[in-house]
Amino acid sequence: MQFDRTKTDIENELTIVRWEFTNQKAIFEKPDHMVKILDNLKTTCRMVKEFHAILSEELAAVTGSRTDIDAVRDKVSEHVGKLSSFVSDIFSPEMHPDWESYFRAFLQAVDNIEDETIMLIAKTFGSQLNSAAGAFDLLDSFNDVDTRPKIRDQFETKYEDVIKQYRDELIKMRSLFEDYKDNPPIPKNMPPTSGMITWARSIITRVKTPIDRFKTKPQILTQSSTGKDVAKNYVELARMLTEEYEGKRFDTWTKQKSPEAIFYLRKYILDKGDTPGSYKVNFDPNLRVIIREAKFLDRIGREIPRTIVNVAL
Repeated sequence: MQFDRTKTDIENELTIVRWEFTNQKAIFEKPDHMVKILDNLKTTCRMVKEFHAILSEELAAVTGSRTDIDAVRDKVSEHVGKLSSFVSDIFSPEMHPDWESYFRAFLQAVDNIEDETIMLIAKTFGSQLNSAAGAFDLLDSFNDVDTRPKIRDQFETKYEDVIKQYRDELIKMRSLFEDYKDNPPIPKNMPPTSGMITWARSIITRVKTPIDRFKTKPQILTQSSTGKDVAKNYVELARMLTEEYEGKRFDTWTKQKSPEAIFYLRKYILDKGDTPGSYKVNFDPNLRVIIREAKFLDRIGREIPRTIVNVAL
């Protein structure tokens, strides 16, 4: 203790008449009490910070449980408010029993709120997730957040729920593909083949985004039967969309349009008009469709046959 060390130094200075501090309690009782109170307040701030980090806007957005999350946050604020309402001088040693009673009640309330938070996480991740990718990003972000150990452990168990959510998303995307693959919704200004391919790519983008996220924690796809099934289903759907759907439609288009392009190239640019001595441009509407289609397919990365390129140019 610094006091004892300083006292010894003074005692060793024989030429100095020292002042004997006989009542050390009078000197240190209040500072020691203040240190304890400040440590209690520090603990309170840390707990509030931990709860606010978990009960965030991001959690509400991913789970859709904003009302329940706000209710728990309000309870945290309520019990902090009870500490703030302590009317006496908290730094007075005489008030320590009263303050200790307040603080014990706060710690008990924190334990109850922690249990409620864990139940809320279990409920929302089990049935109310809006997005597998968003939920995964949320869980991943909590790795860098200081939070309560029991809540952190609870989040670690929720990756399985994220995989189940992604499994449901895969089922929905496959159902969407099967329902509309022969007549997909495409923009009015887009030619049919490139429109179909763009539609299929929009589905593959939606199912690939979560998989790209999962690559940072690959064990969730390899260490459980659900994860392994999900990985298998993703590969199957991706192959259907890319190799079978996009590939076959592009191959069919090139086989059909290449001969047509050659045919149109061989035709005269001008043709006789409706009146004697008049001429008109001999530009078949189908040629316009081929040109537009070629431009769109080129933009999305497909290699256009040279014959069609010559027409499009």
